[in-house]
Amino acid sequence: MGRSRLRALASLFALPLLAAAGSGVSTAAAADGVQTGQTQRVTLHESTRNTIGQSQTEMGYTFQSDMAVLPPDQEYQFRILKPNGQPEMNYLWDQTKLMHFLAIRDDFTGFAHVHPTLGSDGMWSVRLPLTEPGPYELYTDFLIGDFQGVAVGEGEPGHLVLRRSITVPGPYALSSIVPAPSTSTSVDGYTFTFEMSKIRTMDGGHLNGPRGWTVMYMPATVSYQGRPFNGLQPYLAVYSHFTAFNISNDLYGHAHPLEYAGAGREGWPASTAPTLHGGPALTFHAEFPGAGDYRAFIEFQVAGVLHTASLTLHIS
Repeated sequence: MGRSRLRALASLFALPLLAAAGSGVSTAAAADGVQTGQTQRVTLHESTRNTIGQSQTEMGYTFQSDMAVLPPDQEYQFRILKPNGQPEMNYLWDQTKLMHFLAIRDDFTGFAHVHPTLGSDGMWSVRLPLTEPGPYELYTDFLIGDFQGVAVGEGEPGHLVLRRSITVPGPYALSSIVPAPSTSTSVDGYTFTFEMSKIRTMDGGHLNGPRGWTVMYMPATVSYQGRPFNGLQPYLAVYSHFTAFNISNDLYGHAHPLEYAGAGREGWPASTAPTLHGGPALTFHAEFPGAGDYRAFIEFQVAGVLHTASLTLHIS
């Protein structure tokens, strides 16, 4: 993300802090949740050639693994290699984790979001909970502090999303049907509804629906059993995670609400983060890598339980 976009969004980040003050949480407490320990860098996951999962190598960095088939114990190992061929070790925290690892079956019927563990030799390990046989796309989403790319301005981290495939062994048949596009999705009694007629661009322009390669603010409402719901808990430092995959080329998009959700560092004591609850209104900061239909997955937490809703979204 360019520095101009970071500056343009600075005022928006102040708004959730004001909202926290209005909800009974002091701005001092909210600021403490962000500033205690190391500085938390906000990552907004806009779409660039480096962050959409085009291939296993971008800007000289490679998602390398000797595993083409997932073993019976489901333990997957890989490394991120720097342009000089050495394992990358300088990772930055992003939403409480050093690495976000995502998997999607080739017919978009299976989805996983897990967090690998980094070894001292640069080898990452993670258990992939993929139970249905068939081919899957794997995505590594991470920040690095010693990025050797000219596309990143001074003082900014390198944000990369790299992709390779794996097969879960066994007989399989891929579905040829993807659910039709919708603006609403429900799971376990909770419903997320996107208000497409209210989408705005960064410069305040109005859109009648989501548009590819455009940074947008997508309003959404959350309800439970038909009534407005404001009990979303922070999960990985945000009120929900929106992950989308273009069904024609598997390109990757990632969005989160702008509303403040507390501290973002792994291992911080609970006292450093204010107790906040999200909903019923959320504003997703999003950018999709091109037009088409996307299969999207919304992860959110309520009362300590993680839920995942899915829908197909059409991007013009």
